[in-house]
Amino acid sequence: MRSLLTLASILTLCISCGTTKTKSEQKNNKDVVRIMIPKSGCYESISGKDTILLKIEKFPDVVTGVLKYNFYQKDKNAGTIEGKFEDDKLFALYTYK
Repeated sequence: MRSLLTLASILTLCISCGTTKTKSEQKNNKDVVRIMIPKSGCYESISGKDTILLKIEKFPDVVTGVLKYNFYQKDKNAGTIEGKFEDDKLFALYTYK
């Protein structure tokens, strides 16, 4: 019985000592989390037996993505790109594996 009473008091202390914010702390906390959802695009080119696939995600200042190409009777190649759009042109660095 005594151990049950001790356990109940410990649980009460743990619950009452939690890290809950008061209303004044919640009002003063003006940290805003902004989630950026990128615009995405997928482009594919098939010419005869050659294929090229480009998947991009466009953020306000940067474009990232994956570029894969497979030329007929050549090794496949895949890598990542990172760059930016200037007008309607994509300027990016391509890093392949």
